[in-house]
Order: sequence, then structure tokens, then C-alpha cells
Amino acid sequence: MSKFLSLMVMLVFLGVSPSLAYKLPSYQEVCSVLTDLKGWQAEECSGMNVSTPMGEMVTAERSYQKGDKEISVMVIHGMQAVQFWQPYAYVTEMDSPESYVKLTTINGFKVGISHDKQTNSGSVVVLLNEKSGVVATIFALQYNDMSWKDGLKLARQFNWKKIGKFFE
Repeated sequence: MSKFLSLMVMLVFLGVSPSLAYKLPSYQEVCSVLTDLKGWQAEECSGMNVSTPMGEMVTAERSYQKGDKEISVMVIHGMQAVQFWQPYAYVTEMDSPESYVKLTTINGFKVGISHDKQTNSGSVVVLLNEKSGVVATIFALQYNDMSWKDGLKLARQFNWKKIGKFFE
């Protein structure tokens, strides 16, 4: 049994939520920091707060478009954040004719980059915080019709520190 699965079983057995005992922000509060990007047409931010026996989850998402380029940004707190971070948990860098994957650190944050070379699309995933060694909150930017460097440049326009503070 994996360490993660063992931890989840133990948390359920002990009656402790993986999101830990603190008040989570509303998705509307998180939406307030998914700001407009100069030169991009932004849609309204949407999201949800969910409470389950396995813990709480908060998601906020906003899409942007500029010509034929599109990005979608998400903040995810809870079990779904673990799934988004999983591809970067064991890879530091991989380059092939089809894709490029890299794990790096920027301003103290672990950042995973995944780029599909054939479709010129991918994602930038920032680990905002962990709780008791488990991924708790991520910021993700998915992009189309641009390089991974351009995607990363756009992701850096969001205040990761400010977003992460909602979940401390």
C-alpha cells in the first residue's frame, strides 16, 4: 500500500479531514485574485466549495483569450490538487520529440511544466502549499497555441504567494 493511501486510510479512521481543521475561503474570495491580464479577454471566474466525508475542496477557474491563444487558470485545494500534482511527483525533467516535462523551483515554489510539442499546448502547475506532507493547494495554468515559456510567463503574472495565503 502506498504511503499516500495509508495516510488517507489513517485520516479516515481517525476522523481527521485531509484538508485539516481550518476555515477555507469561498471560491469567490479566491476568484478575487484571478485578475485580468493586460491585452487578454477574460471570462467571469467560476468555482465551487465542496464538503465531503473525505474533506473539503475549493476550486476557482477563469479563462482568457487573445486572438487564437487561450489559457485557463485554476486554483484547487483538496484531493483534486493531489491528482494535478501527481505527474510532477517523480519526474525532474523529460524531453522527447512529443513532449517536454520539467520540475523546477521559482521564488520558493515547486513548479511543474508539461508541454505537448505537437499541439503546442500544455500546463504550468504551481504547488502553493502542503499540509502534513500532502499536496493541499495548487495553481494551474493550461495553455493552447503557445510555447511553454510563454505559458510560464503568463503564470508568473499571478500572485502565487497571495493565492496561497488563502489556504494557510
